[in-house]
Amino acid sequence: MIPRHPLSALIFLCVVACRPPEAAPSAADLVGVWRSNAEGMPHGCQDATMEFRPDGTMIVKSGAQVLTGTYTAEPVGRRLMVKQKDVRSNGEPNCQGISADYVLSHYVDSFYVSIRDGTLGIYARFTDRAEFFTATRVPTKS
Repeated sequence: MIPRHPLSALIFLCVVACRPPEAAPSAADLVGVWRSNAEGMPHGCQDATMEFRPDGTMIVKSGAQVLTGTYTAEPVGRRLMVKQKDVRSNGEPNCQGISADYVLSHYVDSFYVSIRDGTLGIYARFTDRAEFFTATRVPTKS
């Protein structure tokens, strides 16, 4: 609701319109370990993690399954487009008991992410408004 008093309306417009735009994340913002926010999933899925290293390597752990590969991350608007390649598995099933072969044959190697307040949102398409997966940054040990 816009205020009716002219001065209140001006202050309201300035607060809304004069806010600095949300900064686009950089590849450096992606670096770290991210833990799944999957609720209601088997225990091993709640402990699933993705690690993005500064050297461009990544590790995804889900139950006994470990996927490794490389990644690039480029800003696109207010998101990052992440592309993974050379993804390999240790041959073990994931946290849901799904075989490594099945996971690799259905692996999504390109996606978009937003990073806000220590939460990673993953989107299948740039135009998606809702993330299909979220994860929380795991604090680094000092």
